[in-house]
Amino acid sequence: YEKEFPDMEEDEERTGELLGEYGEIMDRLHEESRPEIYSYMLDFISRIAEHVLRKESRLKERMREFMGGQVIRTRTDEIIEQGRQEERKNTERERENAERERERAERERKNAEQAKKRAEAAEREVMLLRRELELLKSNQ
Repeated sequence: YEKEFPDMEEDEERTGELLGEYGEIMDRLHEESRPEIYSYMLDFISRIAEHVLRKESRLKERMREFMGGQVIRTRTDEIIEQGRQEERKNTERERENAERERERAERERKNAEQAKKRAEAAEREVMLLRRELELLKSNQ
C-alpha cells in the first residue's frame, strides 16, 4: 500500500477501500483480543499510520477521523461505560447506606424519646411518693 498512498490521496474510492480493510482488521482484532492488547495494537497501528502517511495529509486526516470516530472511541466508550456502571453501583450502595443510617438514627431518636418519657414518668412517680411520705409524716 505504501507506494499507492499518493494515488489514494486523490481517489476517494480507494481511500474508502483502505479504510474498509483497516476497519475489518480492527474489528477482528477487537473481537479476538483482550482489551489491553487491543488498546496497545490500536496505539501501535496509529503510530505506524502517522509515520507512513506523513506526506499524504488528506489520507492521514481520513485515517485519524476513522480511528477516532470508530475505533478509539469504541474502546473509550467501553471504559467510560464500565466507569459509569461502577459509579452507579457505588451511588446505589451509598444511597442504601444513607437510608440505613437514616433509619437507624430515627430508631435511636424514638428510643431516646421513649426513654425520656419513661424517665419523666418515673420522676413524677417519685415526686408523688415523696408527697405521700410527707403527708404520712405530718399526720403522725
